[in-house]
Amino acid sequence: MIAPGQRCSQVLREYFVREIGPGFHLDAFMRDYVAQGAGRTLAEAVAHWYATRE
Repeated sequence: MIAPGQRCSQVLREYFVREIGPGFHLDAFMRDYVAQGAGRTLAEAVAHWYATRE
């Protein structure tokens, strides 16, 4: 779960790199998602990453 006030930490970035791959980066879409994502799951964040890619 994404906690209220969750920051885009190195630990969180490492999780996303493991789940998504080396092409992952914390862009504006993902930073906003995490900042406003309290109560969402990390799996939902991974799905958001794929949904916001061209």
